[in-house]
Amino acid sequence: MDQENIDYLNRIAERMAAYDNVRANVVSYILQNSIKDIALCTDLFIVAFLYKAHQRNEVITEEELAVLLGDGDDQDETFSKNVIVLSDEKTELSFGELLDYTVENHQC
Repeated sequence: MDQENIDYLNRIAERMAAYDNVRANVVSYILQNSIKDIALCTDLFIVAFLYKAHQRNEVITEEELAVLLGDGDDQDETFSKNVIVLSDEKTELSFGELLDYTVENHQC
């Protein structure tokens, strides 16, 4: 395997580790705040992944977001290549503030 392939695989591994870290932080937040609403939990994961993408100067498509949420292997659904981003005012919040904002503004 040449160095270019090794570097490519290392970048993928680093990216997935970063998003796994975000996932762990959201799980901790959900447990600490005793959140039981599934839709709210999903929203927390979504905004957290989008926040991490913004920090990393990456873009996330609907398809990639489905994979990060564990729904990317569903053969019955077709996911678009549309890019999803956080609004500018949300990117200025800290990670904790963003999660708090999401909880406070969640529509039941």
